[in-house]
Amino acid sequence: MLYNFLMTRKIDCGEYIHWISDVLEKRTEMLLAKGGLTLSQMMVIESFRHSKDGYQTVQDIQNALHVAQPTASGLVKRMEKKGLLKRVDSKDKREKVISLTEEGHAAITNARKGMISTESILLASLSEEESKQFHSLLDKVWNSLDDLKKNR
Repeated sequence: MLYNFLMTRKIDCGEYIHWISDVLEKRTEMLLAKGGLTLSQMMVIESFRHSKDGYQTVQDIQNALHVAQPTASGLVKRMEKKGLLKRVDSKDKREKVISLTEEGHAAITNARKGMISTESILLASLSEEESKQFHSLLDKVWNSLDDLKKNR
């Protein structure tokens, strides 16, 4: 039954997801550029929202963004130069501990406003109930991909 459904559609789910992602990414990049940020820098800043104590290591950022260590280090250095991040003394000198500056906190607020604006556009054609269902379905699909996510 599912096979027949999948074979008869003109456009598959992956294409739709790719198109939607592309449109959202371009809008997000445009909004971030107005504030002098890149998408990667915004993702670093966003990762601080999920830290328990407001501190991250380069390793934490590397894991959150699924990038190599040199990429994470380069991002951190560029963001330090912009005044968004600062290094904090650590007990373990091998570990580079980072926190957001005042400018970094302001960037979170501005980035969140842009993300909310973009999500509002995405969900504008859906009722509140449909929006909840949409989020629930996205969570369900995302959680079903655990094996694939391990290989990212």
